[in-house]
Amino acid sequence: MNTLFKVDKDNMIIQIGNGFGIKIIENKVNIYRNGLWLKEIEIKSGLDKRVLVVDLVEKFGVSKMKLSKALSISRTSIDTWVKVYRQKGAEGLVNSSKKGVGRKKMSVVRPEGNKFEEIGQDNKRQRLLLEKQNLKIQFPEPEPTQETEKQEHFNHEQEYRENRYAGSFLYWAVIQHQFKFMQSVEFIFGGYSTVIYLFVMMHVNRISSIEQIKTVFKKEFGCLLGLHKLFSIPNLWKMIHEAVALKKSPALRKHFFYYQMRKGLVSLWYLFIDGHFIPYTGKEKVHKNFHTQRAMMEPGQNEIFIHDIQGRIVYFDLQEGKGNMLEVIKEQSKTIAPYLGNEPPLFVADKEIWGVDKFLSLQDCRFITWEKNTNVEETKSIDAGLFSEPFELNNTEYQVYETSKVYKNIKGSKIKLRRIIIWNKKTGKRPVAVALDEYEDTLTLAKAMLNRWGKSENSFKHMGNRTKMHYNPVIEISRDSQNQEIINPQFIKLDKELSKLKHQLSKTERNIGQKPITQKKDGSIRKNQSRDYLLEQQNKLQSQIQEIKAKLEKCPQRVDSSGVEGKRQFKVIETEAKNLWDISETIMWNSRKYLSKLLEEYLPNKRDLLPVLDAITSSKGKVKITKDAVIVVLEALERKQFYQAQLQLCRKLNQMNVRFSNQKILFFDVE
Repeated sequence: MNTLFKVDKDNMIIQIGNGFGIKIIENKVNIYRNGLWLKEIEIKSGLDKRVLVVDLVEKFGVSKMKLSKALSISRTSIDTWVKVYRQKGAEGLVNSSKKGVGRKKMSVVRPEGNKFEEIGQDNKRQRLLLEKQNLKIQFPEPEPTQETEKQEHFNHEQEYRENRYAGSFLYWAVIQHQFKFMQSVEFIFGGYSTVIYLFVMMHVNRISSIEQIKTVFKKEFGCLLGLHKLFSIPNLWKMIHEAVALKKSPALRKHFFYYQMRKGLVSLWYLFIDGHFIPYTGKEKVHKNFHTQRAMMEPGQNEIFIHDIQGRIVYFDLQEGKGNMLEVIKEQSKTIAPYLGNEPPLFVADKEIWGVDKFLSLQDCRFITWEKNTNVEETKSIDAGLFSEPFELNNTEYQVYETSKVYKNIKGSKIKLRRIIIWNKKTGKRPVAVALDEYEDTLTLAKAMLNRWGKSENSFKHMGNRTKMHYNPVIEISRDSQNQEIINPQFIKLDKELSKLKHQLSKTERNIGQKPITQKKDGSIRKNQSRDYLLEQQNKLQSQIQEIKAKLEKCPQRVDSSGVEGKRQFKVIETEAKNLWDISETIMWNSRKYLSKLLEEYLPNKRDLLPVLDAITSSKGKVKITKDAVIVVLEALERKQFYQAQLQLCRKLNQMNVRFSNQKILFFDVE
C-alpha cells in the first residue's frame, strides 16, 4: 500500500507548533515532543489520517497551518474534520460517501450522503458570521458593494497568519480614514503605488533605508503592503527607480497638502516655519547651506517645513543650497488665504527673515520673529509696572509689554512694526519679538513666539528620533544648477589685500604712537628718522587703501562660475526620490498625531501616551484576508489599563468603517 503522505527525504523532524514535531517514514508517523520521541502511529487508511489530525489539533494544540503543510492537507479539510469531531465525536470522522461498514474493527453504521461536503458548504455560508462571533470586538457586517476592478494590494485571501507587523495596520486605518490615501496614490502612480506604501511602512517601522529591508520578514512585511510577499531587493530597486522616473512627486505632494487644508485636517491660522539642513557628503560640487549644529556652511540642501499648532506638517519644500524662506512664506500665504476667508496665516519664524528689506517684501503677509541686535540696557530700563499680568507657559512665568518701532536700513528704507518685550521671570531676561499683524493681541503673539521652539525645532528633534529625515533613496546628480554664481575671485583677492593693508596701517599707527614728538632746548622739534619713516609709511598705506577701495567699488562681488577658468560647475541634487520619501514621512507623522489624539481619550496619564501608542502599533498579531475584509488580531498588552486602552482604540477604529481602495473593510480585534 502506498503511503498517504509525502516521504520526508531528509528524515528530519517537522515542527508543527506547541513544542510538537513529526517525522514521516513510509506509512508511519513518529510524534516528538520538545525533540523527544513520544509515540508512533501507523496510517492504514484515510480514517487513521483524520483521527491523527484531530488528535494533534484538539489534544495537543498544534498549529493547523503548520500541520497542513507537514501532511500536505488543506487547511479547510482540517477545519472541517475538527468541526465534525466536535459535533459527532470520533464516529463522525467515518467517511459517508459509500454504504456499508468501514474497517472491521469499527462497529458503526455509516449514514447516507457526504457529510464533509455539507459541512464545507455550511462553513462557506456562515464564514463572516462565525468570524464575527469569534472576535471580542463586535463589528458591523460589511455593506454589499458592487464588484470593482481588482487591485494589486490586499486582493488576495489568506487564513490567519502570524505577523510581526500587525500593529502597523493601525496606521493604515488612519491613512485611509483621514486622507483616502490609497485612492490618490493609485490614481497618480498606478502600479507603482507599492513604492509609496513601502516608504510609509518603512517610516512606521523605523526602517531607515532600502538596504535595511533585508532584515525584515518578507511575507509578513509584504502582507502589510497588501502583497503575498515583499519583492526581492533587486526588484524593489528596479520599481523604485521606475517610480522616480515618472516625475510625479509634485502632483502627489500638491494633492496631499491641498486635501489636508480642504478637509480641515490641519490648523492654518498660526504656522511655524523653519529650515532643516540635509547634508551631502558626495564628490560632486553642490551649493552649500548653513549647518546650525556646526555653525558653518556645508554642502547640502535646505528643507523648509511648515508645522501647525499641533505639530502636524502642513507643507514642506526641498531647495538646493541655502534656500529661500521668504518666497515660501509669500507663496504659502497666497495658497492658504482662500481657506481662511482670504486672510493670510500668521507665520512664526526665526531670525532668518530679519532685515528691513525682507520685512518690506513680506508686507502682504503676517509674521512674527525675534529682534536682532536688541539694546539690552534699554529693555532692562522699562518700568516693571508697564508689563502685563503674569502668565505661565511650559512651566515658566512671563510678562509682556508692547510698543512699536520704526526700523530703518542704510538705504533709507523703513517699516513700522509691533515690538513685544517678553520678560522671563525665571531668568530675568527680556528678549524682543517684532510682528506685522493687526489681528492678534499682545499676549497671543507672545505665546505664538514662545511656542516656536516646541512646535518647530522640537518637531525636527522628535521626527529625527522616529525616522531618518536625511535619507534619499535615489541620489541623482547629473544636471547643472541654474544658479552658477560664485564670489568673484578678483573681489576676494582685493578684499584680502585691503584687509592686509588695514592691518599694516593699524600696526604702523600704533608704532607712531610709541614714538612721541620731542623738542630741543630752543623749542624746535627734534628730528626722529624712525618716526619720519613711519609717517611716510602711513601716508603710503592710506593711499594704497584708497586705491583698493576704488577697485572694489568697480569689481562685481559675484560672477558666473562658467566664466572663471578652472572652476567646476555646480550640480543639482534631484529631489524626486527625496520628495516621495518625505511625503511618506509626512503621512506617517500626521497619522501618528491623529492616533495619539484618539488614544489620549482612553489613558488617564498623558506621560503614558506615546510609549503605549508605540507598544500598540509595534505589537505582533495575526492577519486574515477574506473576500470582504482584512481582519487584524493584535496581541494584548500586559498591563490592565493599557490593554483596555488598546481595546477601546481598536473599537474606535472599527467604527470608522475604514475601507481599502478595493472596498475591503479593515477590522481590528485584541486577543
